[in-house]
Amino acid sequence: MDRRTFLAAGATGVLAGCARRAAPPRDGALVFVGTYTENTRSAGVYAFRADASTGRWTALGATDTGPNPSYLALHPNGRVLYAVQETTRFGGEATGAVRAFAVDRATGALAPLGDAVPTGGGAPCYNAGYDNACTRP
Repeated sequence: MDRRTFLAAGATGVLAGCARRAAPPRDGALVFVGTYTENTRSAGVYAFRADASTGRWTALGATDTGPNPSYLALHPNGRVLYAVQETTRFGGEATGAVRAFAVDRATGALAPLGDAVPTGGGAPCYNAGYDNACTRP
């Protein structure tokens, strides 16, 4: 198993567990999965609706959030998603980037809240500050 496959499987497992622990809204919790996009067919960040009672996830769609949005953090209010762009170059500099997106809690759609900003180092691989990646009712 290569690093990307391992990380993708790990992220999915963590987010699935989070979706089951959170008190979901009546129509299910939103779950977001970041992916590697460079040299792949991935579209970016994928949104799902998770049914805690059955464990079933329903795909809502994907948003192009920039290159390699591999690490995500959802603000505790469930209205803003931060996506780290795990790259080694951004804006001509040796750094990755991070970008914020407004979350449409009804559809899971993401809308940019401005431009990406540099992280200060290449290939950033963590997004800290919030205790989960699940929305709260």
